[in-house]
Amino acid sequence: MTSFIIIIVIIIIVKFIYDTYLTNNTDTKWKEYKSTVYGIRTDGLYVFEQTGTSTWGDKFIINHILIFNDFGFAFYIDNEGSFNLNKLEINELISGYKSIIDENGGCARYSKNNNNIEIKFNHRLPPDADIFIGTIDGNNLYLTFKSNYFDESIGAPSTKIYFNNKKFKFIKSN
Repeated sequence: MTSFIIIIVIIIIVKFIYDTYLTNNTDTKWKEYKSTVYGIRTDGLYVFEQTGTSTWGDKFIINHILIFNDFGFAFYIDNEGSFNLNKLEINELISGYKSIIDENGGCARYSKNNNNIEIKFNHRLPPDADIFIGTIDGNNLYLTFKSNYFDESIGAPSTKIYFNNKKFKFIKSN
């Protein structure tokens, strides 16, 4: 019985040494954990490339970019054309948003409940807002993008959904 306990203790010690010193798992997981706020990665950005055709038949590409900082704020940028930033350019882009702690048109506090996330970018007057709603899955976000606005033609608030449950992939800055 004593030899059985000693064997179990040796197996646990060997497993600890293997995980800690012989693999990079512990350090990598710790770095990823440290770079999250409420499960959202802050050491890069999330991108969804939307392609489509305009009313006039012209093809277009719009990149929807979300950046999160350590203070619980999200920043939204939409960029026309293909996304081709390198890691240094991504690092420079996100460094400009690292210390912002107030809400404005392109910045909003996000709410997260388990793996669900909601980001509401308010505009000039209610009910005008751009809203991202979705889920977090590992390093990806699956989001629906809708816009609430006052439709003057019908004299009431309206909602337009631009895309539904699209994958925003995470791109690390370093």
